[in-house]
Amino acid sequence: MLNLLRTSVGGIGQMFVGMASWIFLMRIMADISSEAVAGATITVRIMLFSIMPAWGLSNAAATLVGQNLGAGFPDRAEAAVWKTGFFNMLFLIIISVIYFFL
Repeated sequence: MLNLLRTSVGGIGQMFVGMASWIFLMRIMADISSEAVAGATITVRIMLFSIMPAWGLSNAAATLVGQNLGAGFPDRAEAAVWKTGFFNMLFLIIISVIYFFL
């Protein structure tokens, strides 16, 4: 159990920093106005909804890399990363263009 805790401390710290930064950001915005908090909240929700498919693709790439490396196929693992990265790039470019014109 101690080994598992030692392994996960970095991820726990990373999540804590991310969540704490959002809390402090909302606290700063609360001093400005309730409209600022509402606008920031809506913007963050739209952004996260748009980025979730990219996170899913990156998680799929990690799974493919682990499976292929475990099977002894490093070339297939590298190809999976490049393909996933390419499709992720296409998706994010399309989202960026949509945001730019809206």
